This record gives sequence, structure tokens and C-alpha cells, in this order.
Amino acid sequence: MICMTFSYSITQEQTELEEFALSEDGMIALPAEVYAPITGENSIICYKAVRSAVECLLAAGTDPMTSSGIAGFDAALCQIMDRYGYLPPDEPREIIYEYSMTSSPKAKNTETVMLGREEARHLSSCVSEWSMASDMLCTVIKDNMIVAVSGVNDLSSEDDPEIYVECAPAYRGRGFGSAAASGMAAYLIEVAGNHRVRYCCKESNSASVKCAASAGFILNSRRLPFVFYR
Repeated sequence: MICMTFSYSITQEQTELEEFALSEDGMIALPAEVYAPITGENSIICYKAVRSAVECLLAAGTDPMTSSGIAGFDAALCQIMDRYGYLPPDEPREIIYEYSMTSSPKAKNTETVMLGREEARHLSSCVSEWSMASDMLCTVIKDNMIVAVSGVNDLSSEDDPEIYVECAPAYRGRGFGSAAASGMAAYLIEVAGNHRVRYCCKESNSASVKCAASAGFILNSRRLPFVFYR
């Protein structure tokens, strides 16, 4: 345990995951991931290969959830991961907000329509094709088109689904995205029987942050993954 004003506990990543990532077969590595829950203990899960560097950074007063701290952690991790042939992503590191909903939204939105994927594809739409990929979709239809949609991310757990939302640019700022998000959450809780629905977005995405709050999601934690690629 590293103790300071912004205390973080350190947990070592599973050995088999680290060994595979650092082997010749590994293509993606996550040497460190920072969690800062709204309530509870801050923590960092990291590889054994970077643990010493992480401990030194924390001991020096480097908080990874600040802009200067992100830069400090990234520089140290880049130096280590370069030895294994890994490079950081092209885009800057960003903190991710993690939200959840455990009970159906109180206000029912009559503007939303639940549709199966094939049903939705038969309608005109001004949202992207990838946003129509979920088996079940909560849509907002205006001007005879789907202008906002919410579905379930394909990599999320069936027991703990994570939703996504997209609203066409011309229809943003009118509550359609949050309506689709709350409608999808209500369906998953009331009809599919899930006990919790998750939603994640980047801290810098103010529209998504506003959408989550308007839909009734509660912020649980902030997360910062340090991902590297070959």
C-alpha cells in the first residue's frame, strides 16, 4: 500500500495475462489501469514489469488522475513498454467515466420505440451503421427517420450489460440521446431482467456526460487505462 493524500492501493495483474501480452504473440498490452471510485479506495492494477515504476511515481507525489500525472505515468510506462516493442496509441490518454443504473428510470419516455435489429434496418436512419448492430435497439424516430439510438455493446456481459448511445448531429441538444439511453436501460431492467446497466464515456465528452445524467445514470467511478499496441 502506498499512503499519501491521494492514496492508491496497488494490485498486480494476473501473471498469465501479463506473460501473454509481453510475449511475441501479444498485440495489445494494459500495463497499468487506474480506478478512482466515487466511494471507496483508489487503486491501480499493473504488470509486475512496471510495478516498481508505478510505486516510484506515487511516492514522488504523482497523481495519475491529473493531467501532469497522466503525462508522468505515460512517460515512465512508455520507456518500459518500448523494451517489449510496444507503442502508445496515437490519441492522448483520457479518463473514462463509468456510470450505472440499477432501477428503471421513473419517467417513461413516449418518444422511444424498441425495435429488433432487422426491423430498424428497414427504416430510414441518419445515425451510423455501427450503432444499429445491437440485437435490440431503443430508437427515437423523427421526420420519418431514426435520429437517435441506443443498444448494447457486443463485448459487455449479459448479466451486466453496457449500453451505447448515438444521436444524429442535426438532432442533438433536444434530449433524444438521453431518451434512447433511458429507454434502453428500462428495457434491460424491466424486460430482460438485468439488475444493473452500465454506461461509459470519456471525461472530455461533455455531451455524453450530460446524456448519462439526463437518462438517470449514476457516476460510479473514473478509470484511466494505459493501453499500448504493437
